[in-house]
Amino acid sequence: MKWQKRARIAIALFVLGFVAVVVLAIRRPQPQPVDDPGVQFTDKAALAETTGGLIRHDWGAGYSLKAETERIYPDGRVVYTEATFDMPDRGGRAVTVSSDELTVGMKEKELGTALLKGNVRLVTDDGLEMRSNEATYSSGEGLLTVPGPVEFTRGRMSGSGVGATYDQNRDVIWLLDQARIQVAPDAAGGGGLEATAGAAGLARGDHYAVLTRGGRIIAPGRDLQADEITIRMTPDNQRIQALELRVNSRITGEAGGADAMSARDIDLLYAEDGRTLRHARLEDNAVVQLPGNGGQGRRVAGRTIDIDMAPDGATVTSLRAAEAVQLDLPAEPGAPQRRIRAATLDASGAAGAGLQAATFTGNVEYRETRGARGREAAIDRTARAATLIVQTAPNLGSIQQADFRGNAEIVDAPDLVARAPRILYHVVGDRMELSPGGGERGPEPEVTDGRANVKARTIDLNVTTRGMIAETDVRSTLLPQQRDGGPQKRDGAGRLPAMLNSDQPVFITSNRLEYDGATEQATYSGNATLWQDETRIQADVLVLDEAAGNLTARTDVRTLMHMTEVDAKSKGRKATETRGWSQTFVYDDASRMATYTTEARITGAHGDLTADKIELFLAKEASDLERAEAYGAVTVREGLRTARGTRLTYTAADDQYVMTGSPGIPVVIVENKPSGCEKSVGSRLTFRREVEHITLETPTGQPCGPEDRR
Repeated sequence: MKWQKRARIAIALFVLGFVAVVVLAIRRPQPQPVDDPGVQFTDKAALAETTGGLIRHDWGAGYSLKAETERIYPDGRVVYTEATFDMPDRGGRAVTVSSDELTVGMKEKELGTALLKGNVRLVTDDGLEMRSNEATYSSGEGLLTVPGPVEFTRGRMSGSGVGATYDQNRDVIWLLDQARIQVAPDAAGGGGLEATAGAAGLARGDHYAVLTRGGRIIAPGRDLQADEITIRMTPDNQRIQALELRVNSRITGEAGGADAMSARDIDLLYAEDGRTLRHARLEDNAVVQLPGNGGQGRRVAGRTIDIDMAPDGATVTSLRAAEAVQLDLPAEPGAPQRRIRAATLDASGAAGAGLQAATFTGNVEYRETRGARGREAAIDRTARAATLIVQTAPNLGSIQQADFRGNAEIVDAPDLVARAPRILYHVVGDRMELSPGGGERGPEPEVTDGRANVKARTIDLNVTTRGMIAETDVRSTLLPQQRDGGPQKRDGAGRLPAMLNSDQPVFITSNRLEYDGATEQATYSGNATLWQDETRIQADVLVLDEAAGNLTARTDVRTLMHMTEVDAKSKGRKATETRGWSQTFVYDDASRMATYTTEARITGAHGDLTADKIELFLAKEASDLERAEAYGAVTVREGLRTARGTRLTYTAADDQYVMTGSPGIPVVIVENKPSGCEKSVGSRLTFRREVEHITLETPTGQPCGPEDRR
């Protein structure tokens, strides 16, 4: 600012004028008292008086004095009226000081004090003018004091105050009360400002100015306030280098890329032009409000905040915050409100786009919230990690990607929990990638959603649809389902196949899991194994339809199930082990039917059954086998007996087997007794296991062939 320089020049010239006047008065020969009683002085206390003409004194080197009257008093004072004193200042410029009355007080033939009264005016040839009604100067202290109102102007600058001092030794001026400074706009309409304070100090030699007791600077688009503001100037006092705001500091408006700043203390550094902000530092309870779309800004808080600007002075390219850091991002169309807390924040960006990347460290907490509205569900999502790296839209806009590293955990209320050493959150697609990361600490990747828990080396999760892809060493646990009316009943929990117990967990392992949240279908591939208690299903691929409760297994299928049946002799219920093999296994929950196809085989208490296709029908309320059907090349082996046909039906109610053939393919029974092989063929075989009774319709004996012997 230029007004500091002008004010200091004016006061310095003012003081030099006083000193010159005093010197002239000291050197002036003292008039002798006049004894003529006819002489009448204006002031009878004067020893001598000169009136009635223009008094001039010219001592060379640019010093001159003009006055209407001159009076000399016994105490050494010299009083001039209508005095005008011309002198050069220290820089060689001409200075004119005038007042209605100028009084010089002498002390042991040296200047003691100087008093100016009435229309005190100081004018310099470079445009500075100062006005007051009274001023005093003390040579002992080198201090000029203005007790009342004071005003000044210089070019576009003007100012005022009540009371002022000038310390000649330190070259410092103070406006003691009600300090006000205005700078009018330039020809282009810019550069205007107004500064106010309880008091203002100007230190020309040290190139700074101070606004105290509530300093305030108002400029187009910005308002700076603090208990004290220090303005650091360039060595020529022409441009601002820095502003230092102390205690209750706040800046509002377009303060160099920020809508508002507040802190206990704020330091601003400017570029060489004195207008373009280069750096800002906020200390203690620091808050920065960055502009946003639609007037909704981003708020950054911390104990300290440092900001670096692009060359345009309007774009933030670096922002660093430390201790109790908090970033608040307002809700936007289609996006929830977000808040991030951490120990530190380091954000950066290019000059053309502003901040677009930010790193948070130390107990990071990330939260998204939004109330339910219309068809949009409520959002309450919290994430924690040691470090968070976010990518945003320009100027720290909406978050595009959030990279959580080190003991990362994300909780999506009410029941989704994701944990991993690293979680990469693609905000736009609402998708999370869980991985071991690059050496970050934390549990292995894991997702729990209230009905299943999945662990794997990597997991790709769609948070909205709950779709998931898990890769390598997949371990899935389907959690027990509470009965209807139970205290922990889960809304929307998937159905388990009725062949499994819903009140016990189900475990599945595989190399890969792909879950479609829309269809609620989970596909486990690569050495897939499902088990619960003693039930086990293995295959290359397992597909679990949680919406319908269906289960499909493909390629090298192996099953182990325990089915309940009624003992033929004791009539008691007992569980029997049944093993199965096939290339395809399908369990349909609606019909309670399990189907083995292609190379189908079942072994159990009833023997060994192979066929092209085998169907097992289970009871509606339990894992009881009600009926079994086999088709194609059907073979049953039980003990020494083997039966072959094209269709087999077993009914548990009467514990009866019925085997039939087809045109050209009869039913064949072979018994390999110790005495030899016996073979019979017929059209229909009926076997009741309870009574060990076999009936073969239209039987015919045949010799055993090689395929019959074993």
